[in-house]
Amino acid sequence: MSRTRPSVRADAVLRAPEAGLPVLLVEVDRCTEADDVLAAKFARYREFFHVRVKDHANPAAHAIHAGQGVPLWQSMYPPTGRDGCPPILVVFDPGTRLGEQALKNRMNRVLDLTREHWAGRHVRYSEDGYVDYSDAIPVLFTTLARIQDSGPPAAVWWRCGHRRWETLTDALDNPNDADAWHRRDDARRVERERQEAQEKERRAAQAREGWDRPGVPVQPEPVLPPCVTCGGPLRGMGVDDPSAPPPDGRDCASCRSVVATPRRDCSKPSSAARARAPHSGLSGRKRGLRSCPMWSRHRPRARRHCHPNGPT
Repeated sequence: MSRTRPSVRADAVLRAPEAGLPVLLVEVDRCTEADDVLAAKFARYREFFHVRVKDHANPAAHAIHAGQGVPLWQSMYPPTGRDGCPPILVVFDPGTRLGEQALKNRMNRVLDLTREHWAGRHVRYSEDGYVDYSDAIPVLFTTLARIQDSGPPAAVWWRCGHRRWETLTDALDNPNDADAWHRRDDARRVERERQEAQEKERRAAQAREGWDRPGVPVQPEPVLPPCVTCGGPLRGMGVDDPSAPPPDGRDCASCRSVVATPRRDCSKPSSAARARAPHSGLSGRKRGLRSCPMWSRHRPRARRHCHPNGPT
């Protein structure tokens, strides 16, 4: 490692843009080092990928983003076309030093020791999410024997985190990254729009069916008999008197009020007349009758004696 900046030296650098492989850093492991020594190389790789330098190809961008620069590895290798750092391939060649099971154990231990470098960061959105690989290193495992037996185009590549043998193109892909989440989200949005359109069409069909359905004929109101007293309708003639007795099915509210009002007997003197006149005698009874309105209306007029020469 340099005193000014971290540096690493890969055993090989493969570049095949025509095959969809811009750059691939290769580490050949002959299984002569300890597991943690091999895993420590990925920490140095990650430090190297974090080094940033000035963007000499775009001075204007450097002036705007002074102090940020661009990653150093981008000035050495072409863009990978994927999120994250350049992929690293580990080719295990144990020879006769390790058996098949011992080699599997070594690969599993190196996978666990380097998890923080290749796992990425999980981002959660509601019930779904994605993995952010912007600061992750794609790590691939294979063996020299697999490449020799099946060839590089076959499914001889094990991507840390994928849990199966794949072709190189599938191994370099990120099936659970942000782009995959956007595709799933677009599919969910299309499905929601389809369901909303179906629901809207269903409601419109129900509304049309309701308009086309023949209406129920309006039932006429029952005809009530007339008032027994006055012959008018029992109800519907303005606002009924709240002080009238309850309906009896015979008289309207006005007639019920008249019937319920107590009548005074005009043949008997009023209490005021009795207070002013004596309680006995003919003259007292006459004065009581004079106080009655009916008496004043029907009392006999006094006779006048006519004289030939005029009244006397």
